[in-house]
Amino acid sequence: MSGETPNVPNPEKIVSIKEKIQKAVQKLVQEVKETGRPASIEIMETDRWVLQILVVPPGTVRYGATTVQRQEPGVLLSIRSRALWRNNLTIRDLDGIMSLKRLIDEFVNDKELFEAVGLVLTTKETTPVRKVSLDEI
Repeated sequence: MSGETPNVPNPEKIVSIKEKIQKAVQKLVQEVKETGRPASIEIMETDRWVLQILVVPPGTVRYGATTVQRQEPGVLLSIRSRALWRNNLTIRDLDGIMSLKRLIDEFVNDKELFEAVGLVLTTKETTPVRKVSLDEI
């Protein structure tokens, strides 16, 4: 870690990851065009949730709260339940990601609200997050 500045993104690494994800998405787009069915790649997971890139077929289709209308397959970010595949949140763009991040950040940073909600929920265990290897994509 010598010479690295913590919490500062590495531009070369960003480009490398982007290229790997783009190649994987191109394969998924081809698959969706051939089958007419959605396809996805997983990016991160816990024992309960999966963060994935979802490629959906063209047309007017609802995925969670998102309606997709286009001639080409759509590329979306999806957070889905590991157990209940229909329990998901689908995000169309960077603005949606940032809005969700703001909501979660505000919730986590409001210590009193966060603790109070935590006491009301039925389970309080924490789970590790696993990044899916880019070689798996």
